[in-house]
Amino acid sequence: METLNRLNQLEAVDRAVATGTRDGQETKSVVLTQTYAVPLADISGTISEHFGEAPYFAFVTVARSDETIAEQRVRPNPYHALERAKGIRVAEWLAAEKVDVVLARP
Repeated sequence: METLNRLNQLEAVDRAVATGTRDGQETKSVVLTQTYAVPLADISGTISEHFGEAPYFAFVTVARSDETIAEQRVRPNPYHALERAKGIRVAEWLAAEKVDVVLARP
């Protein structure tokens, strides 16, 4: 039961609710999104070889219904200059940012 509750919470995190009117009545439609994070070596978009040491991360939010990009932004990695444990700190940061998928080089 705990797993099911956790899955429901995760689904709720990724929803954006849009409102409109139909036949004079307010309607709501749910638009599901998925957010991807990519470690970048530079601001121009070169993918970084090192997850924790990447100076930037690109965040791309995609609407699941039609696979269009709903939002994209580049943010500095707040932990790239740390001596130790930067990878775990970056992972925690991405989780707090509600990232669904991390794309990185193998």
